[in-house]
Amino acid sequence: MVINNINNFSCRIHFIDKNKTKILVDAKISIAKDKFLDNIGFLVIAQEVKGIKQLKIIYKITDRESEIIQDIIYGMTNKEISNELSISERTIKTHITNIYNKLGIDNKIQLINLLKDFDLIPQYKTD
Repeated sequence: MVINNINNFSCRIHFIDKNKTKILVDAKISIAKDKFLDNIGFLVIAQEVKGIKQLKIIYKITDRESEIIQDIIYGMTNKEISNELSISERTIKTHITNIYNKLGIDNKIQLINLLKDFDLIPQYKTD
């Protein structure tokens, strides 16, 4: 931010709480300045994206399936997800099949389209 002279930006990030649970948040990050306009730090304002909770309730998605959905949103491959979660790729594929069955879809494109309805696909505008 400082090098490119950007004053603020918005992003969607995973916040990890003390229980190691991922919480999806929309965040706005700005440079804080003093009265002389010197940079003194960063201000982060974030709000949890509630859509994943609604998705879990409506479609009876498990916590593990929710983690995998969030990793898919961020474009991770099955191998990357399996490495992150320390489970086999075959298990990831089984989870994805279960997700598709619960949501009544057949592929990742349909998944992404459905997730848009729950505001789970980031749509950023830079200030």
